[in-house]
Amino acid sequence: MGEVTMADNKGFQLADGAAGIYENVLVPLWFGRWAEALLDLVAIQSGESVLYVACGTGVTTRLADAAAGKNGDVTGLDINAPMLAAARNLAGSSKIKWV
Repeated sequence: MGEVTMADNKGFQLADGAAGIYENVLVPLWFGRWAEALLDLVAIQSGESVLYVACGTGVTTRLADAAAGKNGDVTGLDINAPMLAAARNLAGSSKIKWV
């Protein structure tokens, strides 16, 4: 099971396989639905730029990228390296910038 750590001056961090557990359990149960509701409220238009802070495994960022379309510019930002690695992997060949 994934490990939760308190990294030096970085606060709460997910480690090991926790990013996969987050994506496979928490996203379908909660975060995916919240992401869809958020995107409905924000109403991103084609060609817009989006910065998603604390993007985790990128569920909301991927939806924002789809809404912004091919001319949009979407960046997902997170302090947690394993979550960003999962986000990059899940996004495949998308044009999202991960920071």
